[in-house]
Amino acid sequence: MQVLAHIGKRGRVFLIDLGDIKHFALKVCDQEGFNENEFELGSNTEDSNILKTHGQKTAEGRYLILQEHANLGSLEVLLELFPEVPRDGMARAIVLQLLKGINSLHEQEFVHNGISIEHVLFSREEEQQQQSDEEGQVKAEQVGNKERNVLIKLSGLKFAQKVGQPLIIQTQQ
Repeated sequence: MQVLAHIGKRGRVFLIDLGDIKHFALKVCDQEGFNENEFELGSNTEDSNILKTHGQKTAEGRYLILQEHANLGSLEVLLELFPEVPRDGMARAIVLQLLKGINSLHEQEFVHNGISIEHVLFSREEEQQQQSDEEGQVKAEQVGNKERNVLIKLSGLKFAQKVGQPLIIQTQQ
């Protein structure tokens, strides 16, 4: 594993390379700050609008959580770079994908409880093709320069809480 960069605003998320061409985010949190729901939701979802979790490990009293890397940053970063009001089409796309992610959580009977601009992430899948050089070493190359869809990823699932079944009160008639 190679740490490539520090990417978390609060100092606990790192961009890493596991040696398999794809980059991941490694989130480090203290045991008292860990919420099992974050791992459960991120690892069990098929929803493309929820940040995926690939594994977790405990080391030296801390949880290490391996997550997909949202390679375009957060809504917070986007608003800092482009402070003008986004075009209607862009705002509509962001809200629609965000609502899809929230709906996915609700279908699993969870509420987020902490949605903020730092938890709305942007990601563009990098199309890569593997080629071998003369020595048989595999290397990745970008395929073309075509437009790829940007996905909104909902993160910050440590705030998620399971919703219980509604309480039904029987009244006497």
